[in-house]
Amino acid sequence: MAYTNMYAELYTELFMMKQELESRLSKEIKHLNQEFSAELLFRHSQDEKKILIQKHIKDDLKDVERALAKMEFGLYGICEETGQRIPIEKLKNLPTARSIHDFNYHELVRI
Repeated sequence: MAYTNMYAELYTELFMMKQELESRLSKEIKHLNQEFSAELLFRHSQDEKKILIQKHIKDDLKDVERALAKMEFGLYGICEETGQRIPIEKLKNLPTARSIHDFNYHELVRI
């Protein structure tokens, strides 16, 4: 399969990831705001956990948005460290990869 066709598939996957992350973030923020309103003076460790979850969702969303922007500018799939093309298999496993050296859970499982 040609790179352009594979990139089209990855674009679709990234776009769907973006929508899912935005939806999750919206729900998390709404839920947290409702809890803060109900318990204005009380903070629990659960609140801190929810804030941390929001941060992780925001970080993932930034990664997805960065990958989509790189596609728009023709820079997707190029290692930010070396300038080399990131292998398509790595991009299929980790569509937000910025480097040929990015950590990938799926690669760890194979070890």
